[in-house]
Amino acid sequence: MFYRGLYRYEPRYQRARAWSNRELKKIAPYFTGDVINVSGWADEDKAGGTYREYFINARSYRISNQEGGAQQGKKLRLEDSIAIDLEHPISPEHLQAYDCVFVHTVLEHVFNLFQAVENLCQMSRDAIICVVPFIQVIHRSPEYSDYWRFTPYALERMFLQHGFSTVYGIGGPDLDSTSLYYIWVVSRNPEKWADVFGPPPELSELPPGDHIYKTFNERARALLRLLLSLVRR
Repeated sequence: MFYRGLYRYEPRYQRARAWSNRELKKIAPYFTGDVINVSGWADEDKAGGTYREYFINARSYRISNQEGGAQQGKKLRLEDSIAIDLEHPISPEHLQAYDCVFVHTVLEHVFNLFQAVENLCQMSRDAIICVVPFIQVIHRSPEYSDYWRFTPYALERMFLQHGFSTVYGIGGPDLDSTSLYYIWVVSRNPEKWADVFGPPPELSELPPGDHIYKTFNERARALLRLLLSLVRR
């Protein structure tokens, strides 16, 4: 409850990113071997750091973008990246070339979604970490558009059809007036991750996004409960 309170003080459109960053920091150290951040732009976590810093046990860490090359982020500059266009079949050099494929809030911007998912699965020898929005305002620019939103049921099925089973899944931050993201981890070798993550999630128990329908009185009561819990601490 305390951390849910902290998220409320993040700028409105950064709450889901802040939540996903905090959750990713918990699980990223479990992933060793070769890691790639697909369509990772400049690898910024939008909190002053890079996602490379999360994967502290990775043997190698690479970043791809649609056209590759240098990338200028919000605050950081990436001098080089690999060219991988998720909307087209990947080149043979990337087939099962990575132990962990990481993709953060990218798939909603790829119109040829099922080709993109197939590519991610073909790139991975073992695991994929996927962060996607379920509830988020439409966001686009001259460089990219916005096409999709994802339920847990879609995430499970679209990876399972390529032989990847869900080993971990959570949704958050489940707060009023903010986006809702899912962090999803799938693997070719689910038994390998049983001791790390425990049993796979019950999809029906994940946040369903009903917070957007709360009335003013329900929100007021929730805020009062939050304030009382902070005072008691």
